[in-house]
Amino acid sequence: MIYLDNAATTRLSPGAAAAMRRMEQTEYGNPASLHGMGVTAERAVERARETIARCVGAKTDEILFTPGGTFSDNAAVIGGARALRRRGERVVISSVEHAGVRESAKSLAEDGFEVVVCPPTEEGFRGAIDSRTVLVSAMLVNNETGLILPVERIPEMIRAAGAPALFHIDAVQALGKIPVSVRALGCDLLSVSSHKIAGPKGCGALFVRSGVRLLPVIYGGGQEKGLVSGTLNTPAICGFAAAAAQARDRLEEHGARFKALEARFLALAKERPYLQVNRDDGVYAPHIVNLSFMGYAGENVLHFLEQKEIYVSVGSACSDAGGHGSILAALGKDRKTVDGAIRVSFGYDTTTEEIDVFFAAADEAAKTLIRKYR
Repeated sequence: MIYLDNAATTRLSPGAAAAMRRMEQTEYGNPASLHGMGVTAERAVERARETIARCVGAKTDEILFTPGGTFSDNAAVIGGARALRRRGERVVISSVEHAGVRESAKSLAEDGFEVVVCPPTEEGFRGAIDSRTVLVSAMLVNNETGLILPVERIPEMIRAAGAPALFHIDAVQALGKIPVSVRALGCDLLSVSSHKIAGPKGCGALFVRSGVRLLPVIYGGGQEKGLVSGTLNTPAICGFAAAAAQARDRLEEHGARFKALEARFLALAKERPYLQVNRDDGVYAPHIVNLSFMGYAGENVLHFLEQKEIYVSVGSACSDAGGHGSILAALGKDRKTVDGAIRVSFGYDTTTEEIDVFFAAADEAAKTLIRKYR
């Protein structure tokens, strides 16, 4: 089995599994309880909070645990914009954002906010941000193409426009793959997720810079400073921290491996006239490659590869429809490119041999499948 869909989710690491087992079977108290079992669980959560804070260069009390990246995006975009509504109603997002941001912005638009969707370029953001802007949201690494957005330029744009805006970064596909520092990026809010870095599903975190006020998007017992009410998922939180610590400690090693895998993949793709790598001018993270089987249906290619136990995707796995083509279309790609697109994403244990097997199967797919376009 060759798994090349790591941008969708990853295999749980042994360290994360061990941390979760301990919290599920031994230290299983509710961290909100006042007795000894609760205190033990609370201490484990705070140690995990310290770990995640170190991974993104934040202070410990700036990290909130959430049910995942999508929740973090909702809490940041909706909670941030509503908190600043008296100072303006303009929200700016890029055209390639994750559904967690897109749908949050749509909800704000239905509530009367002015939502501006701009190209994912420096010029696009600069032209969209004005003095009425209360929130800007941009992803660091695009989940379908690997495009790295110019997020480090946005704080200066906000200052130049005289805007009161909060700046949110979706760093779900960046954490554990490229360096992430909230101080260097200059953001107010930043979302990350556990299951993209060999941690468990159902857990994420939101960085909220000290002094930033958000309004809650759900209500209940007031956990995590009143912004993420509900009993904390301590096994997942501790598994997340274990995976994040390993990803941080081996970031340089993993980065070098991803670049080597990317170089081999792109070289082999270039040799095949039926393939088109969907990259334009810009900087791309090395662990995600979007390419099109020109003249074929990407979904047919996916299922052909699946029969050979090679797993890829045709888009984001974060929506029921898979999100196929939405990002490529937003980037101006034609229908033939969009229809034939698949996404390949490398994991921490992907090998060059697996890439070679992928291309052998791709050659067979090109010979076997019926072309969609003549």
